[in-house]
Formats: sequence, structure tokens, C-alpha cells
Amino acid sequence: MARSVRIRYLSGKPTNWQRNIAEMLKTIAVDVQSLLWDNHRVASGGAVNSFEIQVKDNVFSFLAVDYIEYALFGRGPGKPPPAHKIASWVLIKGIEPPGRMTFEQYVYAIVTNIGKFGTLPTGIEPSDLQAIYDHVYNKFQPILVKSLTRFVVGSLDSIFLKNGWKIVT
Repeated sequence: MARSVRIRYLSGKPTNWQRNIAEMLKTIAVDVQSLLWDNHRVASGGAVNSFEIQVKDNVFSFLAVDYIEYALFGRGPGKPPPAHKIASWVLIKGIEPPGRMTFEQYVYAIVTNIGKFGTLPTGIEPSDLQAIYDHVYNKFQPILVKSLTRFVVGSLDSIFLKNGWKIVT
């Protein structure tokens, strides 16, 4: 797992809203996985099944395999992919080389073709992302607003308490 997106949160013990954000990230990962599997936009499943959310040392991390960007958004022409990864993919998919090609020749042809022409994206559409956004928003909006409000009011309350003020909610 090489690719990650890290979101640092405030130091100290995680608050309720920080735990809610971690849960929201997990929900997004599951929704993206479901979207790709349900719409048959998965080659071998290695990339989509690699999604992982970690909360450690005041950092939220969204982890995936190093080639996740290629799997989701396609790969432009240029540098070919590693042959051993393509060979593994061919074996997982159970693809037989056409005609009299050997397995090695077939893998070489795929690697060369990808290097020359690139690959197509899995086809995540804006409407797909909107559906994920709507699901996450509907599930977490009330929880996050309540938690964030408590956090902000608590922070303001502690600031104003130092000056003799009290916030009533």
C-alpha cells in the first residue's frame, strides 16, 4: 500500500466529530467499492479491495495500492506497467493467450500496448460521485453538525470562561 491521503486533526484524544469523520471516510471507501463492483468496473479487484482507512497518531489515512489512480482514472501513454503485475492480472482473470502466443508473449504484448496507448478509466461518472456524496451527506450531516456545534461552542466557552463570560446553548 503506497498511496495515501492523510488528514491531520487536532492533537489529543479524538473527539466525537473526529470519530465521525473517520466513520464518514470508511463509508466513502465502502460506497466507492460497491459502486465499482456493482457496475462491473473492476478488473481483478486488487485495487478496489485495497481501500483502507486508518486513524493513528492524530492522522486520518485513506490507503490504497500504488496503482489506484490508474485503475480508477486510466493511464496515459508513456512508461509501460511492470510486466509481473500484468502477468498476475492475466492469471487472476484466467485469460488465455490467443492463437499460438505463449503466456510471456501475451504479457509482453499487453505491457507494450499499455505503454504505447495507455488504458481507459473504469468509468466513474460525476453522477456516481454525486450518489456517493448524497449518501454520505444524508447519513452524516445531522451527526456532524451536532458534533461540530458542540466542539465550536465548547471551544468558545473555554475561551470566554477565561474572561469571565459564559455561553448558554
